[in-house]
Amino acid sequence: MTTSHENHNTAPAPSPQNIYDDPRFFEGYRTLREQDTGLNGALEIPAMRGLLPDLRGRAVLDLGCGFGDFARHARAQGADRVTALDVSANMIEAARALTHDPAITYLHASIEDCVTAQAAFDLVVSSLALHYIADYPAVVRRVFDSLKPGGTFIFSVEHPLQTAHPVGWVRDAEGNKLHWPPDH
Repeated sequence: MTTSHENHNTAPAPSPQNIYDDPRFFEGYRTLREQDTGLNGALEIPAMRGLLPDLRGRAVLDLGCGFGDFARHARAQGADRVTALDVSANMIEAARALTHDPAITYLHASIEDCVTAQAAFDLVVSSLALHYIADYPAVVRRVFDSLKPGGTFIFSVEHPLQTAHPVGWVRDAEGNKLHWPPDH
């Protein structure tokens, strides 16, 4: 696997999606995830895990790995090896600190710049990261190319209302609710 290659310790170019390297945002996010009271633990993680194939002996790629939770889960379920990447240096540092498994490789790289060998993975997973991507079709083509024949791509994205304008309802002249603008 390469990531803007040869030196995967080279930081990706600054990007607006990389808010996780802002120290205050990162600490707030870490606190939120440690509380496990959000939608991740209640809905998204169980839904994603319910879609997983048998992971025993599989090669897995985790795009936008965050703290590495899924990478560790995949290994616990028998994955042979896991490659996990994230654009955030803070996330990769935290994932490495939480992981003591030589079969998991963490890379500091953006999803857009990730280039993998053809047919290298049985499973590609991306949990709540693809909504940050500017060129979704290009990323999906790369994912397809990285999958072995019969491989699986499982992903989740934030619901549009999670990223909607904070203005609330758009109303008509009489004050009737028309719609909630779902996009920035």
